[in-house]
Amino acid sequence: MRNLPEWIFSFYAAHSIGAVAVAVNAWLTPEALAHVLKLTQPSLAVVDEERAALFKEQLDSLKTNGCKGLIVVRSRQGQVPEGFERLEDALQSTPAKELPYIEILPEVRTPPLNLYLAFHI
Repeated sequence: MRNLPEWIFSFYAAHSIGAVAVAVNAWLTPEALAHVLKLTQPSLAVVDEERAALFKEQLDSLKTNGCKGLIVVRSRQGQVPEGFERLEDALQSTPAKELPYIEILPEVRTPPLNLYLAFHI
């Protein structure tokens, strides 16, 4: 996903439920993106419209490897590729839940953050 507010909301939402969020460079080539998806085997992917087009090519592989949902943010026409769901629709169909209170002690560390970066020289 590009640098959108939905990225940070998705990132923190994943952590709030105990999931591991994997940030992926939005400028990766389709081949590099396919490699990252194979390594991480996401349960849910939240992407922008441009990345949805790239993920569409990987749809069968993603679902075979356990991906249960593909969410698209900011779809310009309100349409998303088959097999994907608009963020707005996903939010409306899911009941809100209150998060439990968790005391965070100083010795508790956060899980590592994996960043995949691509550099072209």
